[in-house]
Amino acid sequence: MADNRRPQGQGQRPQQQARPQGQQGQQQPPSKLDEVRTLVKHRMQPAMSRLLAHRSVEDRTRFAQVFLNALEVNPDLIDCSPGSIARAMQHCAEVDLVPGGAYPHAYLIPYWNSDRKVNEVQFQISVWGYVELIRRSGQVKKVWADVIYSGDTYETNSGTDGKSIVHKPNWFAPREKRGHLVGAYACALLDNGETVFEPVSAEDLELARAQNRGKSPAWTTWPDQQRQKVALKRLQKYLPKGPADRALEIDEDPGTRPRGIIDAEGHEVQPPTDDAEPQPQGPLDRAVEQHKVEQQVQQTQGGSQATSVVDRDALFAMLCDADERWQRQRPRVDGWDEVEALSALGFLRTILGDGVGLDGTPPIVPECMRLPRDAA
Repeated sequence: MADNRRPQGQGQRPQQQARPQGQQGQQQPPSKLDEVRTLVKHRMQPAMSRLLAHRSVEDRTRFAQVFLNALEVNPDLIDCSPGSIARAMQHCAEVDLVPGGAYPHAYLIPYWNSDRKVNEVQFQISVWGYVELIRRSGQVKKVWADVIYSGDTYETNSGTDGKSIVHKPNWFAPREKRGHLVGAYACALLDNGETVFEPVSAEDLELARAQNRGKSPAWTTWPDQQRQKVALKRLQKYLPKGPADRALEIDEDPGTRPRGIIDAEGHEVQPPTDDAEPQPQGPLDRAVEQHKVEQQVQQTQGGSQATSVVDRDALFAMLCDADERWQRQRPRVDGWDEVEALSALGFLRTILGDGVGLDGTPPIVPECMRLPRDAA
């Protein structure tokens, strides 16, 4: 007779224990998962709004959630550096591919960076992702790739009519009966009726596997898909220009700098990094850095009067863009000292970006910016 008894305590609701004296009401520090969620859903929102401007707000929100889901299913990804997570998210948005799903267009792979002694996320495009990107060029009707084994029947030709192949794969034979690897190839049928064909030898495939950055486990788990991907990447160089060209740059070097990210003033923003001393990214950071430099110069030269580090014309224009009531307040702006001007610049950078601070809460209007109606 089967023993249906449960282990002691299983299925019973545990009794809630009171918090120790002195801990009641104390807020627990945010976990690494909470920090990643804030990064993906809030801090990266301005970048996503620009990179995915062709999508609706709902689509951009869904994009961030799918990306976050792909991170949450693997604890090793959550432990990766914030800078690499931000870079991978921007790469996803640049080529408009999302990781995960039954036939994922992309993967998020955790790697140990031995030079920086930190875990990093790398964005990698799958064979299905490349097929999708090549189709998006609008000049390719069909694209496909396959792997050839010695048990298959095939014939290749090359001449004045270009390169071609006839391949009869023995798909349904057991792997051991298909023979040894011969190579892989990719083909594309263009709108003008031309067929483009690119072969890759077994030797070149092995070289690609040996040189793959970070030693991706995909070569062990899905070797044929990786071989098809190598052939598609070779083929892309002979196809009309399209989204797959940027994908090729990113896939060849996962450390590729994301492009097209600008702040509210139109300045190019450096991508998030994991350096101990982050570089200035927005107008407030640049103003603070400039202020430090000028202070050092003044100390060296024995000067006593500080010069302005905030461009009042640019600051006034930002204020007018945010609220037209400031169009009559230029004297007030010119009367602010540097601390007040910097605080106003920091506030504007936030509200013209994603509307929330780094902790996910709405920013507080600086005292110097409070107009009569605000004060009331």
